[in-house]
Amino acid sequence: MKRSSAGSGIESDSHLRRCLKSRVVLPAILWVLLNLADVFVSWLGVQAGALEIGFLYRLSAGFWSVSFMRMALAIAVLALLIKFQKAKLLVWLNLGMLLIIAWNVFVYIHQQ
Repeated sequence: MKRSSAGSGIESDSHLRRCLKSRVVLPAILWVLLNLADVFVSWLGVQAGALEIGFLYRLSAGFWSVSFMRMALAIAVLALLIKFQKAKLLVWLNLGMLLIIAWNVFVYIHQQ
């Protein structure tokens, strides 16, 4: 981070402030909400008899621990994208997550 010439601290145009002013906030919020929706739809599917086949499920004690790990991973991905100034990738990640949710809804409907 840059320091001001007077040495009074970090300049006001830090990376975080630029992210907040830019078009990163809405895709970032959407990323978290889509991941929450994925957890919810996956839960509905498991309740209806579908199987969770992700590798995280095999590493954990149950569905809710997997859900916690998935949300922690989503937030970590978001933080890394912002840190390395690659937040433009969120548009593609959000589209991919939307397709995953659509698939899970399809499975849930046909599981009924």
